[in-house]
Amino acid sequence: YAPMQLLELRPFELVHPDDLEAVRGSHRAALGGESHRVEYRSRHREAGYVWLETTHRATLQTSDGSELEVQSSSHDITGRINAERALSASEQRYRELYKAQQRFVSDASHELRAPLTSITGGLQLLERYPDLAGEEQTQILRESLICTCFCGVLGRQPSGFQTSTALNWCRSSLAASWATQIG
Repeated sequence: YAPMQLLELRPFELVHPDDLEAVRGSHRAALGGESHRVEYRSRHREAGYVWLETTHRATLQTSDGSELEVQSSSHDITGRINAERALSASEQRYRELYKAQQRFVSDASHELRAPLTSITGGLQLLERYPDLAGEEQTQILRESLICTCFCGVLGRQPSGFQTSTALNWCRSSLAASWATQIG
């Protein structure tokens, strides 16, 4: 606005309605003798609203000491307000991503623990009772492998997956481990 245009306006005419009370309060505080600063939106001649920071202070006093005039000094802080909002949005997004990561880690940990516990239990059972019949060993290994496949470690049974091959591998691994332990 040109200076003459501003002189034709009422004092609070350009202030955004949601900020009007804060600006009036700052003005009243200045009339009460204290310097006061307020941030608010003000209507721009061409571009909607801009953010201003205004400091109000009394400049003239009557002979009895009461304030007669308030001087206001304003500057545009729209860039700062926009940067603060962008930072806040970025922080919020970071917090959401962090929470999602925590949920993923927790879920993945659980998804891995359940089948691994089953496998470990099955292998410990075989280790504890090496004299189990081949059929019982096969059943224990089969249940451990099936649990692994369906609980999420493999996600699905891979193509070409053969239970007998996996069982033979487990048996040979256990046999090698037992042979090493026995001597």
